[in-house]
Amino acid sequence: MVATQQKVYFSYSHREGKKFKVFLEENFKDLISNKTVSDDELNPKRGADYREKLVNEEYIDENTLLIVLVGKSTRCKKHVDWEIYTALKNNCYVIGVILPEIKMPNGRLVYGDIPARLADNVKSGYSKLYTWNYFINYFEEILDTAYQNKIDLKDNINNKRSIWLTTDEEYC
Repeated sequence: MVATQQKVYFSYSHREGKKFKVFLEENFKDLISNKTVSDDELNPKRGADYREKLVNEEYIDENTLLIVLVGKSTRCKKHVDWEIYTALKNNCYVIGVILPEIKMPNGRLVYGDIPARLADNVKSGYSKLYTWNYFINYFEEILDTAYQNKIDLKDNINNKRSIWLTTDEEYC
């Protein structure tokens, strides 16, 4: 059982994942404390460097659980890679949640459909992937497991992939 609220940062494509983030915030507000950057702070006029610094310095620390909401375009979002990179750099646990729009042929995920850095860490055994329905049905248990996995599996972190240095929002 989660004794206190878990500090959570949601990483997602805002076009696809926002309604899922809102659902989690509303339905699990007793279990999580949302530390995600607000839409106002992500204003594109402020620039990519500002957003990267904001996430790195103010939002993701060693006590954060990063939940990546994986939609069709999430793998192409540079800010998602930055957030995963920062979380891993800070020894945060990272969970991937496959949103219903992602089709899984024969019930199997194609790693090319998820952010590459997340895939690296699922393959290394550090991160876990869940389907949306499983995630919402076992949310509290998953939070408990995440906390322990962060401690037990930290040697499996794979953050070797270089980070994108372009100013484009999408890279694929």
